[in-house]
Amino acid sequence: MQKYLVVSVGTDPADATALAVANDCCGFYTGLPENMAAQAASEGWTLPCVLTDDGTGFISAWTPAVVP
Repeated sequence: MQKYLVVSVGTDPADATALAVANDCCGFYTGLPENMAAQAASEGWTLPCVLTDDGTGFISAWTPAVVP
């Protein structure tokens, strides 16, 4: 499993990187990927958030990001 951070469009890449590291993520998205929009809407994702990929590309869980 891998974890990814999703931050709002316009977030400074250095800030996104620091937040991804703080949340034990392997990478980040700036803005919500279009292919995840329906799942995000149905599950009420808020940004910044951490997504858990089950290894097949399926997002099996999400949690709000911990902002230090």
